[in-house]
Amino acid sequence: MTDTTEAAWSRGRTLLNLGRAVEAEAQLRAALATDPGNSAVLADLGRALVTQSRWDDARSVAQSALTADPHNLSALLVLSQAQRATGALHEALETVRSALRTAPEVAALHLQEGAILLEDDRPQEALSSLERARRLAPEDPDILVCTAAALAELNRHDEAVATVRAALSLDPENETAHAVLGQLTLRRGGGRDAVDAYRTAVRLDPVDETNREGLALALKSRNPLYGQLLRYSGWLDGLPAAARWGILLAPWVLTRLLEPFDHQTWARVVIGMVIVLVALTWTLEPLMNTVLLCGRRSRALLPRTTRLTTVAFLVFLALGVGCAVAQAVEGQGSYAFATVGCALWAFAAGSAHLVAPRRQRVAVALVGAGALLAVVAVATLASPVLVVLFLTGGGMLWFVRLA
Repeated sequence: MTDTTEAAWSRGRTLLNLGRAVEAEAQLRAALATDPGNSAVLADLGRALVTQSRWDDARSVAQSALTADPHNLSALLVLSQAQRATGALHEALETVRSALRTAPEVAALHLQEGAILLEDDRPQEALSSLERARRLAPEDPDILVCTAAALAELNRHDEAVATVRAALSLDPENETAHAVLGQLTLRRGGGRDAVDAYRTAVRLDPVDETNREGLALALKSRNPLYGQLLRYSGWLDGLPAAARWGILLAPWVLTRLLEPFDHQTWARVVIGMVIVLVALTWTLEPLMNTVLLCGRRSRALLPRTTRLTTVAFLVFLALGVGCAVAQAVEGQGSYAFATVGCALWAFAAGSAHLVAPRRQRVAVALVGAGALLAVVAVATLASPVLVVLFLTGGGMLWFVRLA
């Protein structure tokens, strides 16, 4: 290695350690111009690309480094990180474990293994890897943050909070630690602590979409009812599909059982409370999104999908209320049927943004089609169209909450 190459490499490493990845990349490429096959420089260039989230480039550079030196641990770590980021979890795990067979004393490799296992929904195995990492580097805040996330997945909430707070005591500016603390607080109903945690995370990384969505959720959780809804949703999502169906159908079954007693005051009170609780369960999320949508700053926190589905919810709600008023005035049964159909679609649209990311585009398209169908149904009151509105509304509810 020439003096020029070594000087550029040294500057690149210094800039990389300072978090100035773009400038580091320029220096490392300058070093490679005179020594293109240097595995160590290539590995550091891969690190710079990982910092910039340029996963395909990082993978290519890591593979070049490994061609020159198949046992380069830094290059193996970069390759594993790129594979994990692009969804190739099995490949990423194999890569990092091949590095661990060579160097089981490197904490960063155990951390990477734990992060992959956690993303692959194997929190107990992840925790074992992270405990090995902690024994090797007990004061590494990144290891503590990942450990907190694994503990949270195992429902060891108090330990998770203590661990992430330990990480923040070591590194108060750790954006991921603040985000994890926000997630943990939301699991207990959120509130001001969740808002503070996510606001700090957004301040430290203003472009991270996950943190911005977390802050929006935290702002909604300041409403005590919404905080309880978060707890309920977390509990419901943890149940098997059959149990969720049972919970969702329970209010309907209860009202049917109370029907013979509907002439008695107590039964009417119970039925009324059930209806109010069901309505709150399905509408509180989109109503809180509507509040955020009305604020200039808070509106920017909502992803495009959430904004679209919230507007659709308001459309269905307006149509449903209009039909209910018309039914009360005119007493025409078709309006009652249209009200129910619009209500089903409103409930579904209000939660459509909560489906898995891979299904969100489909959900938005279906909600748009449902809105057009509702307008036609209300305008014509044609029985076949009303039946289709009712059935598709029920189907959309299943797609959003149970599929």
